[in-house]
Amino acid sequence: MKLNNNTLSSALPDIQVAISYDVLYGDYDKVNPFTFIKGIPTIAILNFVVELQNKVLYALSDTPTQKQMIKEMCPWLNDKVRYKAWQFQKKHKMPLLMFSETSFLMFRLTLSNYVPFESDDEELDLCQDEMEGVYKAILYCNQIWTDHQSHINNIHRIARDSMSLAKFSVSLDLPIVEFKFYKDFRTQLYKAVQFFKFCENDPTFSTYLPYFYKDCKVLNWKEYLLQLFNFFYASLKNKYISLDDHRNPLPTSLHDFFGQFTIDTNDKYLKNLWDDNQGMKYIRDHFLLRVSDKIYLLLNANLLVDKIYQGMMFDFWKCVKNNQLLTNGKQYTDYKHFSSIVGENFSEPKMLYPLLHKCFDNKVDVMHEGNFFRAKGMKGEPDFYMREGNSLFLFEHKDSTLGDPIKLSKDVEYIKQQVLERICYDGIDSSGKYKRKGGGQLLFTINELLNNHIFDQYDHNITNIQYIFPIIVTTDSAFSSLGISALVIEAFNNIIKERDYKFGAVSVYDPVVVDIDTLIKLCYLLSVKKINLKEVMLNYLSTNTTKICPFSTFVRDNILKNHIISEEENKFLFDELFENS
Repeated sequence: MKLNNNTLSSALPDIQVAISYDVLYGDYDKVNPFTFIKGIPTIAILNFVVELQNKVLYALSDTPTQKQMIKEMCPWLNDKVRYKAWQFQKKHKMPLLMFSETSFLMFRLTLSNYVPFESDDEELDLCQDEMEGVYKAILYCNQIWTDHQSHINNIHRIARDSMSLAKFSVSLDLPIVEFKFYKDFRTQLYKAVQFFKFCENDPTFSTYLPYFYKDCKVLNWKEYLLQLFNFFYASLKNKYISLDDHRNPLPTSLHDFFGQFTIDTNDKYLKNLWDDNQGMKYIRDHFLLRVSDKIYLLLNANLLVDKIYQGMMFDFWKCVKNNQLLTNGKQYTDYKHFSSIVGENFSEPKMLYPLLHKCFDNKVDVMHEGNFFRAKGMKGEPDFYMREGNSLFLFEHKDSTLGDPIKLSKDVEYIKQQVLERICYDGIDSSGKYKRKGGGQLLFTINELLNNHIFDQYDHNITNIQYIFPIIVTTDSAFSSLGISALVIEAFNNIIKERDYKFGAVSVYDPVVVDIDTLIKLCYLLSVKKINLKEVMLNYLSTNTTKICPFSTFVRDNILKNHIISEEENKFLFDELFENS
């Protein structure tokens, strides 16, 4: 899109524009999308949608592939509609046919209208007379997403205000950010192994494991991860995966294990999948369709990878909840309570600390964990303190998630509030309670450090500090959506003004939101000094002039784009984890 403000437009990427139903047909308000796919076998539609989805690998910047997909659609449209599609391509520099939200809506629409596949018909592809109907359904799903964005202010007005642009970006990107690119299997595996090893050694969580194994139909966590990994590896070659218990003997049946992720075509809930707001949740938990006795169609590889850690954690919580398992003799009140216990006992001390040591041991001058300060009775301590020369890096770890009700909300101010209350806040929150989180906590720490000198006894060269880098480490990739960094920086600066913080001659940089997956990907490069954290931070902050770009995108485009993962790097990440396992 073109922006009026030259300064903003020169720093912003082009934005893809989805071709939607109303652009081509004009009767969006009058049609029932189920009529488009009436009588078409569900497996044939899903086969086609998954194929389109996998062509772009959720890389929304893959414009040539998107243009080609629209071009391939045109022959199936009538002359009048085809002409409109061509005109759309000419008008928009970056047209878009298939993206994550489209595919998930199509999964829900198709499964809500489940039509069995005739066993004597060996052809899985759509028939010629079915092609236009399926394309119309895809365009209809695009329209739903386009309408979802219609509450955002006029683009030309947004261009005059960088913060409005940030809100626009968040609203646009937040619902799809976790599916734009294939998730890195390695980072999920790294976190999962750390979690399960923690569970084995924790007096409380070790008692939860047998229940989890029973629910997942596995003997142990290694079997759980191995079966997911083997399935994922097979999916790299084909969207249809064959399970053969004879060639792959395992202690439990593969079909029993993967049955928990398989769509039950007899489930009466499928009829409500299209209209129910929880429809996406069902797809997250059921991403396989059984085609035959041994053949499964994988709807979305990211959902499979998610079950290694992120999605697995929700399943772990369900297991704890359903079995009424206790913590300190009491039941958990809700998922928020559970995740806070996980964050306090695992995420920070057993995942973040070891990871930062792995990155920086013997590379910096001073390192202190948050637990070290807490043991000294310090209040307002950082989760991790690290100094290299005259540069101080302060880490605040937030094990929080943004659920679908937040991601899909049409209220941008509500989204902003929920984001900031989780990772950058100092004040009375929406529940009426005082809360200091993330960036707010870091500012309190910086003030204590510079003005009240509470860290002097732990770092004798603290007076040499000239630069401070506040870093907020998150566990949910949703916080790496476009625009969230701008919201956090604005809130950070507002807190400085409201609290009247004075930092003298020390330069306190804008906070950087770093998802832990990105930190895991950079771990080896930081450890062998192929990159330097200060240089990476300065390059990111200096190039992110609009503050819209997330740190993860900067890293992917500028550091990891041409990086080839070596065997040495994999050994560095995983050999120690699997010792004695």
